[in-house]
Amino acid sequence: MKNSYISRIYLIITLTVLAVSAGVFAIVYFTSNSAILNDRMVSYSIGLSILFILIVLAVTYILISRTAVPYVKKLTYTDVLTGYENRMAFEHRLREVGDHADKGETTAMIIFDLNCLKDINDTNGHEAGDTYIKNTVDIIFENLQGSGPLYRIGGDEFATIIVGKNEVEIEKFMHAMRTENRKVLENRPFDCACGSAFFIVGVDRTMRDVFKRADDAMYEDKKRQKRIPKIIQKPGDSTLDILIARQPIYDKRLKVFGYELLYRNNRQKNSFNEQSRDYATASVIAGAFLNFGIESLTDQKIGFINFTDKFLDVECIKTLPARHLGIEILESTIPTSESLKACNELSNLGYTLALDDYVIDSVSDEFLQYAKIIKVDFLSSSDEHARAVVKRHKGKGIKFIAEKIETKEAYEKAKAYGYNYFQGYYFSRPAMITSTLVSPLHINVLRLLSLMRDDDCDIHEIADIITYDPGMVHKLFRLANSVAFGAAQKVDNLNTAIMRIGLSELRLWLFFMLTHNIYSEKPSELVKQSMLRARAAEEISKHKNLGDNPGFSLVGLFSMLDAIMDAPFDMILSGIPMPDKLKNALTNPERDTYGSVVSLLRAYDRADWNEAEQSGKNIDLSLAEYGKIYLDAVSWCDRKCADFAGLS
Repeated sequence: MKNSYISRIYLIITLTVLAVSAGVFAIVYFTSNSAILNDRMVSYSIGLSILFILIVLAVTYILISRTAVPYVKKLTYTDVLTGYENRMAFEHRLREVGDHADKGETTAMIIFDLNCLKDINDTNGHEAGDTYIKNTVDIIFENLQGSGPLYRIGGDEFATIIVGKNEVEIEKFMHAMRTENRKVLENRPFDCACGSAFFIVGVDRTMRDVFKRADDAMYEDKKRQKRIPKIIQKPGDSTLDILIARQPIYDKRLKVFGYELLYRNNRQKNSFNEQSRDYATASVIAGAFLNFGIESLTDQKIGFINFTDKFLDVECIKTLPARHLGIEILESTIPTSESLKACNELSNLGYTLALDDYVIDSVSDEFLQYAKIIKVDFLSSSDEHARAVVKRHKGKGIKFIAEKIETKEAYEKAKAYGYNYFQGYYFSRPAMITSTLVSPLHINVLRLLSLMRDDDCDIHEIADIITYDPGMVHKLFRLANSVAFGAAQKVDNLNTAIMRIGLSELRLWLFFMLTHNIYSEKPSELVKQSMLRARAAEEISKHKNLGDNPGFSLVGLFSMLDAIMDAPFDMILSGIPMPDKLKNALTNPERDTYGSVVSLLRAYDRADWNEAEQSGKNIDLSLAEYGKIYLDAVSWCDRKCADFAGLS
């Protein structure tokens, strides 16, 4: 590009010199031959020559301005090291975009700061530092996907200005930055702090106000990343290798109170000694608060993490947000003066301390004065002990969680004993009341969902089925005309509404309406978990090129129908036009592709890591790969369910 610009400029200058020289030569010629030419002809000829020279100069000016000026401007506005735009271009863009933002056009700014540049320069030299900068900003630009230009506004600081994107889209990009873990140098993963801000009409005077807020947000992110202790990174570890799943904790109304974060250190599969427990705790904290953001992982609710005694006394833990962090004190924690002092400080700072696997008259009693929650294992505790825990500590401002609830009987006992919250796999299992009948209306919706697994299905046939349910038609129009689909023009035709929404989105919405409204007595988390599985299964299919994205999405979506409807799969699926390979994956998963995906989804939710790993091997998918797919699906699912709930 550079050589092309220079070649053009050289050519223009050369032609101009030749043309002007010809004009001057003509003037000299006519002047020297005035003796044989009359005065009028000499004057006329000299005038034409001068006009020719002026025209040549004018054309040269235009050509130079169109060729050289952009080149000079490009040089002026381009960062030499990275090839992206520089601070001068950024300042120009700030002034330029301010007018549009002030007129109400959505405008966002994101600031990035590379975390490891000084360390790399000091350790590996400035050449390695330059490579680190170039590789890191290339990843940032790739994730921007053309949303806006990237500017280098400082040595290790970059910025972008994005016009026309909403908060959900910006948050999705920020999430991609938080979860990015590609290597930019050997043993150096992507490591970047970032912060964003939107132009607020009536509040911000110029884009400088937005820049300040985005810059402040970036430095808050940088501080947050520094809060995690060095134990999260062992020597030789280039990335956090931890698997995280979440298990809901329900209140008495079967609404989600919070989540326990279940995890396994993927590098130490067979042993889990004290050192690896410390590492696992640190890795989960880093994953939940740094890489993913615990607010996203727990849908703005509290997330409980097992803390070893070493982490109770880590100063940086006290800077993590108290409203989102539940600290589970393990039953093996010894009450020393240091651990008791740490618990006192954490309690005073507003953290929720929970005693895990509590046993009456054990060493855990020393921590009772700081605890807000007691957790009792219903699998290993006798009925007498489970009842006695509540009886002894009720009225002391303590709440009780009954964990490992595996049966309806255990759930009913826990409620009768006075427990406030409940956790266990019972809530994701069907009651299996064999006399349950699946109503014709429900079968109709399930048939519709199965019909839509084929992207070439008949839109008119879908519309004909939906037409018989006026309530569904009304809600379908609300969805099609909602902001989520950028509805500039209202639609009142059912076929048009279906086409605007799209089959993939419509499939999820129909399932949500069926389960959320008809089976309202069941935990809404089951619906969310089903949609999460649908998304994860579809992403697995895309990631491994399995070739049937809608089919995998459907088996993921249906994989918890037995628990939602309290009926066996054979009864639910009878009469539904679904391929046998999909039905078999739901009723009796084998080691084929569909069955392996369903087994992986179910095992991972149970934190049955060995089963999940084996199922993943059948489709050549590692647990680390699925762990990332799972976390991305969690964020997507929470947003999608919130959107649908607002329209239900």
